[in-house]
Amino acid sequence: MRLLNVKTRELVNFTDPPLYAVLSHRWSGDELSYDDYCLVLQARRRLPITPGQALDATTTELQSRVLEITNTVGYRKIEGFCKFAREDHQTWVYDIIIGGKQDVMFDYVSTDLANA
Repeated sequence: MRLLNVKTRELVNFTDPPLYAVLSHRWSGDELSYDDYCLVLQARRRLPITPGQALDATTTELQSRVLEITNTVGYRKIEGFCKFAREDHQTWVYDIIIGGKQDVMFDYVSTDLANA
């Protein structure tokens, strides 16, 4: 099971998960993909850039893409969920961050929700 740490925003896989909250929301056309979320996490590890530092093309492109992702409704939902969960003294949450319609998690969750 993959859970989101609301303090670090890291996604962590568990075979024996700790206590966690389940967050639910309405899906829109602007949901966050797993790949995009991982790109933001990767960028957080590589950035920030020191003020005045010369940026290479790859860094500039990465910054632009991360800015684009973090301005989406889907990303803001995740940030809002994390804030809400922290205020409720939660550490771990389960949220559906998928890699697209071909993603195994999407198939699992879609089937699970359809059978609910």
